[in-house]
Amino acid sequence: MNSKQLEVFIKVAEAGSLSKAAGTLGKVQPLLSRQVRELEAHLGTPLFHRTGRGLVLTEPGRRLYTRAGPLLNELHEAEREVMNLGRAAVTHATIAMPTTMGRLIIKPLVQAIRTEYPGIHLRIREATSGPILEWVATRKVDLAILYDTVPMTRLPTELLCEETMYLVGAAAGPKLPNVIDYVRLKDMLLILPGPSQSLRILNEMVAAQVGIRLNVAIESDTFNSIRELVDAGYGYSILPYPVVQPEVEEGRYQVSLLENPRVTRQVLITTCRDHIRPGALRGLVRLMKKTIVEAVERRSPEGGDVYETRCHVANSSTTSS
Repeated sequence: MNSKQLEVFIKVAEAGSLSKAAGTLGKVQPLLSRQVRELEAHLGTPLFHRTGRGLVLTEPGRRLYTRAGPLLNELHEAEREVMNLGRAAVTHATIAMPTTMGRLIIKPLVQAIRTEYPGIHLRIREATSGPILEWVATRKVDLAILYDTVPMTRLPTELLCEETMYLVGAAAGPKLPNVIDYVRLKDMLLILPGPSQSLRILNEMVAAQVGIRLNVAIESDTFNSIRELVDAGYGYSILPYPVVQPEVEEGRYQVSLLENPRVTRQVLITTCRDHIRPGALRGLVRLMKKTIVEAVERRSPEGGDVYETRCHVANSSTTSS
């Protein structure tokens, strides 16, 4: 006899029919019927009288119903206590993220974590992918958000979502089309990170694929500097739309979706297990994944998805890169 069987038994007893209980539990009627039969077989006695008007408890059924409710309540209370102890174990956490993601997710992420773990001491570290990888390797952070365009040998990673890239320019510059072929970038002055950064690596790979050479006029490894230089009209950059959405809505920037090919990169999360217990760490990862996926589910100027969420928070797969 297990808790699931007891829960089904109680719901059927209270509803007086399998169909009503199935609706309450969100399960199919044959499954409930089988679970009741299995419980009766285990106990060696019928728990219900089957009548034309529904199900009525037998005397053994009434006795079980009287005891099962308090038992389940105690079990659920014990479960909540243990889960709360696991959450309380997270008193400190250091989280690293790329500068391009930080602007979008820091506020909702901190709010969600502090709500779930009151009193937690958080340290947020923003950088490009190179320093973040070093922090992970030297275990200076507990969790890190990374892009799949950098080498991550033997790091345990989980997929969060997939980013779509846009050409970004100052609104005062020549009018950009809503969609632009990637080969047209060969004639544009570009402002991109240095050769070792993930965004630059990604675009150099795409440029080689379509047979062009990128005209990188200015290199800057900081997202804020890139935005300032674009704003001043020194050239164009390639960025995810949501990270410049405020400037677009203010009328400072214009964006164009890159196509042929569409340029995307996967956003991953990885962990270090030195300072936080494994069970508590998994809970923190689940919370971060849910919050981040919700934060990046924005719409593009054309009405299409800017971020394609390729994994669901509840049942995401784990990969090794």
